[in-house]
Amino acid sequence: MFDDPAKAPPPSLQVDPQLMESLYKAVEVAYRETKQKPPPHRVANEAATLFNVLLSRVPDIRDATIVNAVIPALAKELVDRLAKAAAEPGSGKRSA
Repeated sequence: MFDDPAKAPPPSLQVDPQLMESLYKAVEVAYRETKQKPPPHRVANEAATLFNVLLSRVPDIRDATIVNAVIPALAKELVDRLAKAAAEPGSGKRSA
C-alpha cells in the first residue's frame, strides 16, 4: 500500500484497556471451564485473538452494548475450541 511503511499514517484505532481486560477475563474463565491452567502469556495471546475476532464481527467496536453482547459468544467458542483440542490425541503433555 505504501512504498515506505514509515510514511504511512498511524493506525486510527486504539486498543481500549477496559475491553482488553474484559477479553482477558473471558479467556481466564474459558480455561477454567475446561480445567486447564495456561501460562499468563497464553491467556494474553488468546485475549488478543478474541479482540481480532471481535473486530471482524462488530461494525463499531465503540458500541459497548454490542461488544458486551458478543464477548460471551466468543468465550463460548473458545471453550468449545479448547475442549476439542484437549480431547485430541497428542494435544496434552507427553506421557512417561
